[in-house]
Amino acid sequence: MKHFLCTRFNLRNENWVRTKKGEVVLTPEWLSQRYKIFMDYCVPSVINQTNRNFTWLIFFDIHTPQDFKNSINNFASDTKAFQPLYIDGVKNLQSALKNHIIGSIDEWDSSVITSRLDNDDALHKDFIDTIQNLAQGQKRVIIDVIRGYQMNTGKQPFEIRKHFKYYNPFISLVESVENLKGVYSRDHYKWSSEKNIIAYRGERLWLEIVHERNMINDVKNQYYLTTKFKGEDFGLKPIKTQDTFYTHCFNLKLRLKKLYKKIKSS
Repeated sequence: MKHFLCTRFNLRNENWVRTKKGEVVLTPEWLSQRYKIFMDYCVPSVINQTNRNFTWLIFFDIHTPQDFKNSINNFASDTKAFQPLYIDGVKNLQSALKNHIIGSIDEWDSSVITSRLDNDDALHKDFIDTIQNLAQGQKRVIIDVIRGYQMNTGKQPFEIRKHFKYYNPFISLVESVENLKGVYSRDHYKWSSEKNIIAYRGERLWLEIVHERNMINDVKNQYYLTTKFKGEDFGLKPIKTQDTFYTHCFNLKLRLKKLYKKIKSS
């Protein structure tokens, strides 16, 4: 069973032209900032995987500026699992993914795994290994790792929250080669209608990074802060986070607020 980690980078999409703050995307400035986040957080977490039996497919638009293409191709030449694919906009994403997988599998492969990863997020070192273990013996199944973290880079020091979300952007699909469609055949939140779903509630295996140029994601202030986040588990350099006292005060305030709402509604 082959495993493909899939990431969209800068594919043209008429439905997504601005960030949550109204800034135009896919400009050289946007690309430069997003590429830095990609190299600072996403790339180290993938390189840090304990199980390296996978292929990382990253989809770039054919109109990507040449200087970015040069950087991407240089990185790809030094990283075995990394394969950049240049395609004509998001409309060709599913067909490009399917065609690449069909051209990469061996005759004895009966099923494949495709997993999502956004270019500004990160994975725990055991993400790939956990997905593959859960996929064993499965013919068709959605694997939904529902627990992770959220990092707010807009705060100094950073705020790290315990996060959970069903049908999140880190979802995986196991399916047969004969009926191959890939994890991008539906938006991640639309896999809830699938009949066979494994909701993994073990270790927190993903990190959602909130920054000023996110398309949608916002800080989840209703979730508790934590000081137990281990950046090394995500391949990251030491990160300065909010101290224990700040975290304790924030969480206490949040608990009192929830208690007040409960009493008021009863």
